[in-house]
Amino acid sequence: MEQIIIILLLIIFSLIQSVIGVGVLMFGTPTFLLLGYNYVETLSIVLLPSIFISLLQITIYKDSNEGKIKIFKKEFLLICLPFLLLGLFIMEKYYVEINFQLSVGILIALSFIIRIFPLSHKFFNFNKNSKIIHMIIGIVHGLTNMGGVFLSMFASELFKENKLNTRYTIAFAYLIMGMIQLIYIVYFFSIYLEYKHFFYIVTSTITFFVIGNKLFHSINNFNYNYYINTAILLYAVLLITLNI
Repeated sequence: MEQIIIILLLIIFSLIQSVIGVGVLMFGTPTFLLLGYNYVETLSIVLLPSIFISLLQITIYKDSNEGKIKIFKKEFLLICLPFLLLGLFIMEKYYVEINFQLSVGILIALSFIIRIFPLSHKFFNFNKNSKIIHMIIGIVHGLTNMGGVFLSMFASELFKENKLNTRYTIAFAYLIMGMIQLIYIVYFFSIYLEYKHFFYIVTSTITFFVIGNKLFHSINNFNYNYYINTAILLYAVLLITLNI
């Protein structure tokens, strides 16, 4: 029964990630924490499906040499990745002390505030402060697996005129960060990949091809963002309330 629940949740989150680039990590992490899995167990469930969806999204996209994308890639590799490693190092050293549910809840609440209130965009100023945003994405993702909160908003602001560029950029960053995270937890936390992880990958891959990618090309972005914001608020309230 436990594996059935995991598979069903992965289908839902894979659909979301197929459309907006984030989902398996952004919603899977708080969900499995709420279900009682510890942080490393949660990573072992969500990382591989997320990695493979991101790989598929990159593979099927042909226009990856656009100017803004090149700039994003350069800053991501030079700035974001070192801070990702720093975040992973801090997480590994203080793993027992960190309240992951509360930390994730606060980040999701912050995401909701930024999405809902346009004035907050001036404070973050994603375009002018891109290097700082890359630092934040890296260290937040290394610590809590929730860098997608800022990555999705950053990419959406950079490529608001082109949802294909937005999804490609998110997928590129998620793929590399996910692979580094996976190597890190396998080495430092002695996580072993099992047959069930193969089924998680297959589930997400089938979901992407059968429904997810088709949904991406037909979805109404305004309505979809409304449901995403509602889900973000619900997760934030649950995680913060349970840990106060």
